Amino acid sequence: LLLFDGASNVQKAAHLVSVTHPHINVVHGAKHVVSPFFKDPFTKVSIFKPLSLFFQWCRNIFGSTHHGPHAIFRKHSIIYNNGIYIGFIKISECCMAGELIGLLHLLRLRDILRATIASKEFKDIWEKTFWREVIVLENNEFWKYLFTLCCSLYAPMRILRLADQKIPTMDKLHYYVCQTDKLLAKYVSSNTVSTAERFNSRIYTNL
Repeated sequence: LLLFDGASNVQKAAHLVSVTHPHINVVHGAKHVVSPFFKDPFTKVSIFKPLSLFFQWCRNIFGSTHHGPHAIFRKHSIIYNNGIYIGFIKISECCMAGELIGLLHLLRLRDILRATIASKEFKDIWEKTFWREVIVLENNEFWKYLFTLCCSLYAPMRILRLADQKIPTMDKLHYYVCQTDKLLAKYVSSNTVSTAERFNSRIYTNL
């Protein structure tokens, strides 16, 4: 049994090996099959694209690029996390499901971000500069929208995590593949798309 990633040239090489050794089976590794899936929603599905961009803008503002907002954000992060600073992560091209992990992290930082933009220090100096981002972050519907779209990708994320375990998981893999189809249909509904159109228009127009 040979396990290879999904690259076409690698698969061709594996099949050449199987010609010489006919009893060898060539299969994809689960992790390398699932990983490219997470890239597609954020490059091909219109309702996901602005979310990834908005995460990057928030990271630039409150991460470390802008010292003032970052200092305020850092203070509130320490307060909300019992003395431990939890900040933004950098989405890496080599990180599997990096965009989704970034959005999940944005959800994790919701209360800290809202406390930051509601603080007097931020309002006195930075609110006029980043008023467009503030409008989005203050909107409860935006957070519901973000949570809903993250839910739609929950099942494939579980598949990715199964691939990290060194235990037999093919039955669970099949289950979550089936669940992926159901959850995408459930959460990415016409109602969600309608909400998406509003926020996508607001994000692209104002930012």
